Amino acid sequence: MHLPPIRLTFVTSLCLFAGVSAQDALWIANRTSGDVMQISPLGEVLQTLPQAVTMRTIHRAPDGKLWVAGSATVPILHPDGSPFGAAGFSLGSSYAIAFDRSGHAWVSGGTGVEEFDANGTTLNTYPLSFSAPLGIAIDADGNKWICHRAGPPGSVTRIDGMTGAISNHPMPSTSLILPTRCCADFRGLGMPSHVWVVGDNRGAGELIELDASGTVLNTYVLAPGGAFGSVIADVDPATLAVQFVWVGDFRTGDLWRVDAATGAAISVTVATDVLGLTIDGFRNVWATARTNTELRRIDVQGFLEAFATIGAGAGGPAASGWETATTVDPLGDFDGDAVPNIFEIQGRSSPFDACSTPAASLSVEGAAAVGGPTALQILATGQMFLAFGLTRNASPLTIPGIACTFDLDPTTLIVTADAGFGTQLIPFVIPNAAILVGNPLLVQGAHVTATPTFTNVNGWLFF
Repeated sequence: MHLPPIRLTFVTSLCLFAGVSAQDALWIANRTSGDVMQISPLGEVLQTLPQAVTMRTIHRAPDGKLWVAGSATVPILHPDGSPFGAAGFSLGSSYAIAFDRSGHAWVSGGTGVEEFDANGTTLNTYPLSFSAPLGIAIDADGNKWICHRAGPPGSVTRIDGMTGAISNHPMPSTSLILPTRCCADFRGLGMPSHVWVVGDNRGAGELIELDASGTVLNTYVLAPGGAFGSVIADVDPATLAVQFVWVGDFRTGDLWRVDAATGAAISVTVATDVLGLTIDGFRNVWATARTNTELRRIDVQGFLEAFATIGAGAGGPAASGWETATTVDPLGDFDGDAVPNIFEIQGRSSPFDACSTPAASLSVEGAAAVGGPTALQILATGQMFLAFGLTRNASPLTIPGIACTFDLDPTTLIVTADAGFGTQLIPFVIPNAAILVGNPLLVQGAHVTATPTFTNVNGWLFF
């Protein structure tokens, strides 16, 4: 690796770095292999944890707990993946889960929707008169939206966030899709969401946009012959509103980026199939590719940046908490670092990692491909020291007087660097060396200010 002219010292100077642990990770449920996996932002598989139930998807609650849908028993895991308990879904087999601003879980599937508190105690059931309630989303006003795989034309049900009143809203009479997934976008504080619906059947290739009352605004035919099974909306840090809606095709592996204002769309083939989409704390899109058994990180232009090899049978999106941290509760504090979620996104830090804030954070721009360009983005208001290493420390180091922990293994550090003062982007080219493939390079910073802190861990898993 060739860094720009910053001052380097050998690892013996680790004492320059004189606590909260990092939380930014994705979780994926693998139906065939029967496990859930924790994936780092680099694409490292951090944990593989077998489960004893049929799984379809995994979802991250505002308190960090993990809920696993796929059967009548919904396992609930602690944020570290250890067992917490279970919720009993009384309406059949659970399909998907969304969380409201209070941290309640809304589980869809079977014959309707059931509401649980944060610990899995049932609060309300909502049997629905329309069949096959599958995907579920919650909008900025707390309304719940449920996709029905029936028709065509299909429909979505709306459960009012204030009154609980239930209404059903059909797709256009000419629509061919059977709705399976929907998402609600964020359009600014105090603004109602738009809801975006996709589905399968007859290769319609439609993306349908509704307003907050359920009125159809637009139908975009992205790909005649397309079979869409995943959809998610991002947030532009510059405008603090949705910029793109992303749609995945589970037959062709195409990923569509749709301008939320105009409907203009581009596509890129990222896999043999795309069965789920999520967005991480640094606005990277992750596509679940079941046939490839990979979770693939895609930048805003659609280019592959990283991937993780996952277990067999992953058929849904990875869990990050993106929708909760943006659309549902933008002024909440998902990671507990005293910076509201939406202001973390505005500052380009992660709302899911207490050691990543607009004042001190590390992220990676570009692909981890050997021989290619990449860059390290440093957010800093003071001086930043960097440490580069090969592995994480099994027991992170707590240093009195410095917030967060030092998470790299001191025995595998390669070099430390004085990056100087302030926010900066450090570009470099990864050496074209086959020996790098499959190996990680981790980086963590120590931010020296009146309140010094270690940053989050980031880096590259070379391919």
